[in-house]
Amino acid sequence: TFYNSANAVVNVTVFYESLCPDSIRFIKKQLHPTYSELKDYMNVELVPFGKARVR
Repeated sequence: TFYNSANAVVNVTVFYESLCPDSIRFIKKQLHPTYSELKDYMNVELVPFGKARVR
């Protein structure tokens, strides 16, 4: 069979801590700009993970 990679979509799952400064920085500086450019080729699933607490 022939696989047409021109129509391929990459599935990206990101596990992150909601209040973690490094997670926020990654989403703002890397994930969002990449997704903005490649949204037709990416499915992004964001999964909040960890022990974030608000006092």
